[in-house]
Amino acid sequence: MEDGDRVAAFGAYSGVYKATDRAMTASFAHLYVVRHGKIASMVQYVDSHMVRQALEAS
Repeated sequence: MEDGDRVAAFGAYSGVYKATDRAMTASFAHLYVVRHGKIASMVQYVDSHMVRQALEAS
């Protein structure tokens, strides 16, 4: 999704953390500012609770 020089991307990260063997899926949003055809800045939002749960041993 874009609005002038701002672009937003939405999706999900997924994987298994090898140290705990725990799977996770976490939603994300990336917000970019594009200037002169190049990414000038990027902000990432992610459901860090889901990532943290995968990092912690049961």
